Amino acid sequence: MSDVFTPARRPTTSEETIKSRYQENEFGDGYEQNIRLGLNDKYSELSLTWETMNPSEGAALLTFFRAHMEASFEWRYMPFQPVRKWRVVGDPSSSAEKGLFKVQVTLREVFI
Repeated sequence: MSDVFTPARRPTTSEETIKSRYQENEFGDGYEQNIRLGLNDKYSELSLTWETMNPSEGAALLTFFRAHMEASFEWRYMPFQPVRKWRVVGDPSSSAEKGLFKVQVTLREVFI
């Protein structure tokens, strides 16, 4: 059973990108063939930002994301969507200004 992500509040901004895993094969006569890689070749990536957070909220998010850079977790990205599994891609980043934190992270949908 994987962890469940339950942030104190929803991200301030979010962007979902649908991606596909496939291999392109080009032949000398101009013919091209694309091969889907795996059963779940289409997946989502989310770019998320939480702004104007107090230090404890920002620290809690960073701790969770750093703990899940290789492990998956469950989260319902939008209230009307089913729960899906995600993994952190790259390093989450944070900045602080006037005592308020901003946290940015990219998540990739996984199928485990």
